[in-house]
Amino acid sequence: MFRIHADTFKWERLRQESENVVLLSFSCGKDSLATWLACRQEGIKCVPYYMQLVPDLQFVEKSLKFYEQFFETKIYRVLHPNFYRTINNDRYQPPDRVGVIEQLSLPIYGFDDVSDGVKRTAGIENSWQVIGTRKAESILRAKRMSKDGYTVKRKTAMPIMDWRKDDVIACLKNFKCPLPVDYKLFGRSFDDLYARYLVPIQEHYPEDFERIKFWYPMVELEIARWKMGVAHGII
Repeated sequence: MFRIHADTFKWERLRQESENVVLLSFSCGKDSLATWLACRQEGIKCVPYYMQLVPDLQFVEKSLKFYEQFFETKIYRVLHPNFYRTINNDRYQPPDRVGVIEQLSLPIYGFDDVSDGVKRTAGIENSWQVIGTRKAESILRAKRMSKDGYTVKRKTAMPIMDWRKDDVIACLKNFKCPLPVDYKLFGRSFDDLYARYLVPIQEHYPEDFERIKFWYPMVELEIARWKMGVAHGII
């Protein structure tokens, strides 16, 4: 059985609290994959959901379908709360869309709203949620995390909180779980509309780039800004 030497997370508590079924915030990233694998090894079923920053990107969908087959589990697709925020804030929007966006008054959802919605849809309203957050990722994050990895008020748990990056990689190798194409393109999972993500998408997935432009018509300005920064040695 795969084990991490420094792992201090109390799995028995999660099993008792969740009755062996948890919601998983799944990003296709290495930490969420390791969290899923660790839960599966401990006999805890994950109900995963993926938050789409931009709807229906095909390179993302291809990865989601792969992991559905790998884990033999359905992954719920939902819109990321930041999708609504960026549209409401007119990010990369042309002037002729601003008035329309204001009239739409799109709702603002929080992360808890999204997770609660998935729980209702999946019929697991009382379940806990597991998140692939690690203390080693940042000092500030470590300070905010509880010592035992549990947040009772929000019913969340962080099973791999004590893991290092090497532990995560070792877990993926042990279970022969590959990383998504994101890591070849960006070096991490896709999670914003910065040039570091947009430039590779434009080059390797032009149809997906056009989908991004549908929602954010002026997004090429971000690429132009980045190219100018590179040209002047700023970036």
